[in-house]
Amino acid sequence: MAPNQQPSREEVELAAKMKELDIKLKQLKEELERVNKVMVELSKAELALSNVKEGDELLVPIGSNVLGKVKLVADTFLIPVGAGYYVEVEKDKAVEEVKRSISQTKEYSLKLGEMTKNMEREFVQLLKKARQYL
Repeated sequence: MAPNQQPSREEVELAAKMKELDIKLKQLKEELERVNKVMVELSKAELALSNVKEGDELLVPIGSNVLGKVKLVADTFLIPVGAGYYVEVEKDKAVEEVKRSISQTKEYSLKLGEMTKNMEREFVQLLKKARQYL
């Protein structure tokens, strides 16, 4: 484009597409980061559940970064079932549920990763197209 020339309609549309794609890529990467943090927390929970047994002393968060020392009096745990509700289950079932959550989260992470790669490829193609206007 010449110095005093207005951008063509195609140039404007290309710039808008690139801007939109850039925003979507950032959002996808942020979501992927959040999902990976959830996976780390789930893995920690699985490890803790697998190793804890009745009679063990634990530090349990009770709010505002305050921990309470408790003794595990039963080998049952509360797991979320949705809408803020929990159900009490045996340790083996709790471990199984956490593993299932890890699997689902990993699957979602892989999908997000693939979507990110596809968008990055599309962005590169748009960049190549944009270079013809320089």
